Amino acid sequence: MFDDILPHDSDSQVACADTRHSKRVFLLGPSHHFYLEKAALTKCTHYGTPLGNLPIDSATTAELHKTGQFDWMSQDVDEDEHSLEMHIPYIYKMLSK
Repeated sequence: MFDDILPHDSDSQVACADTRHSKRVFLLGPSHHFYLEKAALTKCTHYGTPLGNLPIDSATTAELHKTGQFDWMSQDVDEDEHSLEMHIPYIYKMLSK
């Protein structure tokens, strides 16, 4: 079911992820500065990296939100969170190959 499940705080683990054949990547990260009642989804259409923009599957996030199991994350909270910042450029690079 899952090829790689990686912690957000281990740089050595990030290098082990092989997303070259992935069709979809789910990013899960903790909130370090804002209390969440349940998991939250981004409203962003993409995440910007120094390498380019990593698109977000907005249809999938909308479908997940409809289940009632997720909240929407505000833009401010999303931009302030850093738990995925090491993963996103790497995933962009690997998916661009």
